[in-house]
Amino acid sequence: MFETCRCGLAVMFFAVWSAARAMGSDAWEPERAKLLAGVDGVPKFGVPGAVAIFGERAFPVIVGGADGRPRMALCAAGMLDKGRIVILGHTGYLDGKVVDKGHRAFLLNAVEWCAAKDRGRVGVRPSSMEGFFSTEGVGVQRVDGPLTSAALRGIDVLVLNAQGMTDAGEAASLEGFVRAGGGLIAAVTGWAFEQTSPGKVLNDDLSINRALAPAGLAFTTMTLGQRGDRFEAGGATSPMLNARDALRYFGARGGPRPSGDDFRQAGSAIEVALSAQPSGGSAFLDSVVSALGGIRRGLPSAEKPLRADGAGAERLRLAMETRVAQIADAGAVRAHPAAAGFPGPVAATAARVRREIGIDPRIAGWHSTGLYAAPGEKITVTVPAQVAGGGLAVRIGCHTDELNGLDEWLRAPDISRSFRIKAPVVRAANAFGGLVYIVVPEKADALGPFTAVIEGAVPAPLFVLGKDDDGRWNSEIKRRPAPWAEFACDRVVLSCPSDVARRVSNPTELMRFWATVLDAQAELAGIPPERRRPERIVADVQISAGYMHSGYPIMVPLKEAEAMVTRSGARAPGWGFYHELGHNHQRPEWTFEGTGEVTCNLFSLWSFHRALGEPDPTVGHEAMSAERRERRLKKHLDDGAPFGAWKEDPFLALTLYWQLIDAFGWDALKKVIASYRGGEFGPPPRSDDEKRDQWMVRYSKVVGKNLGPFFERWGVPVGAVAKASIGALEPWMPRGM
Repeated sequence: MFETCRCGLAVMFFAVWSAARAMGSDAWEPERAKLLAGVDGVPKFGVPGAVAIFGERAFPVIVGGADGRPRMALCAAGMLDKGRIVILGHTGYLDGKVVDKGHRAFLLNAVEWCAAKDRGRVGVRPSSMEGFFSTEGVGVQRVDGPLTSAALRGIDVLVLNAQGMTDAGEAASLEGFVRAGGGLIAAVTGWAFEQTSPGKVLNDDLSINRALAPAGLAFTTMTLGQRGDRFEAGGATSPMLNARDALRYFGARGGPRPSGDDFRQAGSAIEVALSAQPSGGSAFLDSVVSALGGIRRGLPSAEKPLRADGAGAERLRLAMETRVAQIADAGAVRAHPAAAGFPGPVAATAARVRREIGIDPRIAGWHSTGLYAAPGEKITVTVPAQVAGGGLAVRIGCHTDELNGLDEWLRAPDISRSFRIKAPVVRAANAFGGLVYIVVPEKADALGPFTAVIEGAVPAPLFVLGKDDDGRWNSEIKRRPAPWAEFACDRVVLSCPSDVARRVSNPTELMRFWATVLDAQAELAGIPPERRRPERIVADVQISAGYMHSGYPIMVPLKEAEAMVTRSGARAPGWGFYHELGHNHQRPEWTFEGTGEVTCNLFSLWSFHRALGEPDPTVGHEAMSAERRERRLKKHLDDGAPFGAWKEDPFLALTLYWQLIDAFGWDALKKVIASYRGGEFGPPPRSDDEKRDQWMVRYSKVVGKNLGPFFERWGVPVGAVAKASIGALEPWMPRGM
């Protein structure tokens, strides 16, 4: 896939420029001006998504993005045969709530432009936009039911919320409608598609992208990090926002070479466009593959990262290659050279085996198989016919963090991949290799237990508590040849390099300890110890955010892998692991603004106390020593107890919580947290003010003390009504305050 000839750019250049007509961005400015007439900007709805532009007759309309980063399109437009299209990266623009004059003017302009005449007849689906167009004097009708040729007859423009559109037949009807001269205004919140359409993936299942592809437009899963509450309209846009123009710019012999900013913008546009291409290939994908051979290759490593300010060409090529690797058909995948650096090579002499893996669909998430797919090598997964198409997938790789937005790469930016199991036999491959998993969706119990047969993979070290023992681990399991290994129990699974795992001699003690930690965190959270799926913690040479981060899986730096799998005597994993697990257990109803990095640390303190028998918080983190707690508190009070300062210092804020724990014990805290799951103290809070008030009131009622003065002394604002509700209780203040 990646070994293209050195003349690749020339081939790509010829192919692109032999298209029907080549037009730069300047040619589309008059059309863009029509869409933005009288529009100074549009509101920002929620987390806006980026749309892809890669067509000869496609262009950006409204752009935005984070400061210092390449721009992305919130809105793009294009032409397909006789028809016209406008797409927006958030459904809020078409949900019927037109919030300002810029939004209003843009929608009316879009209808007029798409209809190619003064306010043609508009069809709406769903009906929420009907009232707006009626008020504006635009002829409007609902389009109920499936999008068929008959349903679209009689309208000039379709205004469509396409968030859940997964029917290929509707896509075909829509494409025919546009080609014949119809107009389309559509919106999708791409990053949310897989949440709103469980078991589906945007690249293959958002069917409107099939209708848009011939026009070189697509919705993507990418987000726009836009500051403020508006997108400004107008002003010139870079020609590099169109990925096809970006490829053309790289390929133009004797033409201008991209400047630093243009180079980054071009790479971003190509990446955005690649992110939306369907698996199995596309015409745009072919153009990108042709271009790769003309761009020099760089392989990232911890010792020699690829940096944005010094390795632009190498980063561009690697970004393009990894995107191609994510969507190529399994049969076309080849090993990427960067895989040798991370996650690592597999010896050619290692046995490729056939294994039968039992799967219990009552357990959601990734099911470890104890197998590893070598970089670029195909594996075959066979399942019973009755479970094929049930939302299952085969995943290759546990390193799910994408690094595209980071300034330096220590590894390729996207190295894991999954294939849906839509048929009884599925082939899968990953250019970077990885541990093999069978992925079970939520609420798949009806599938019933089944056996998956996996062929062509390499045995990987996998210790399962209750199934394996230390003797078997040390004599056989740890010797398996794959470069990555796992330790598992029904509470948590740990993924680390095999050379780290092989230094472990006591996996039973290790996993019993981790089970104790997870049970302790469940106890504090007030939830049953049994889990719908085990938590997962994965070591990676580079992660996408922070030193560690929470999620599924929790990601930790590679240098913490040994600590993660060390449990011997007094040695045990440290604060950060319990902190990230705490994030997975903290709840928004008792985590108000400024405490996102605080209430998770209640679980850190509790883990040291409950799992390690350490009552002194100093043992967990030096920032919680008595001396440092007292110093922080004194300074805070001397400064007038500003709430802003309290919110910005997690360990200052944690000191408040620790004073309550120290005075009233852990059981009181557990009762307060549990109270949010019942109705004893009324409904849960709806606003941040209510969150602070309820935390104080619930804690006061549990311990039988009035904590209002205590919260006020700390500078944490609470309401008069909340304070009055506990006024009959005896006031409490810790010694020294």
